[in-house]
Amino acid sequence: MKKNSFLKAEWDKKNSTFRSEMKPTGWIGYSKKIDHPERKDSISLLTNWILRLYRDGYLRESRKPYISEVSFYFNQTGEHIVTFHWDCPEWNSSIMSDQRYSRLVDFGDKFYDLVRSNTNPDIIYQKLYVRNVKSNPFNLDLPRFSSKDNLASYCADLVRREQHVKGDVDEFYNKYVIKYFPDVREDTSYARDLASRLDGNR
Repeated sequence: MKKNSFLKAEWDKKNSTFRSEMKPTGWIGYSKKIDHPERKDSISLLTNWILRLYRDGYLRESRKPYISEVSFYFNQTGEHIVTFHWDCPEWNSSIMSDQRYSRLVDFGDKFYDLVRSNTNPDIIYQKLYVRNVKSNPFNLDLPRFSSKDNLASYCADLVRREQHVKGDVDEFYNKYVIKYFPDVREDTSYARDLASRLDGNR
């Protein structure tokens, strides 16, 4: 019922964060539907929308009617973000150079690497779609911890309370530190940090 109500709902043209325009059809789409909340993280809101469009046949040569490109804009300001062509993204230069949108640009690179390698659209969707963090304790899509100390405590709890394999937790910890705490990237003590916490929780 919930899915059906979403599909039947009209676009929320006023409150959507993003707007899309397809050429040459001129079709307009929005990132939000009336009476349905948007995902809070705006980057994954947009990337997941792009993935759904591609999965459903847009931006593929076999699509009828023909769609040559899909452009995305900030709905409130009308500022262009990116245009997705069949085989490459065309970025607004200010977006491409802004660190706040680095995840979005990185998504574009990964997406087109998969497209150019003729990866099945369903597999592309599965690989890049951002799911609810709660469903995956090792999710690295978004920053979740304000300090390395809090991260280490979380990882220790994963082993002690939820009985996750320590090797998997170690790998997640190290990847998270490298991705979100770059100032300690050369600090080899972070591996010992987790080990000491796990020892203390036995």
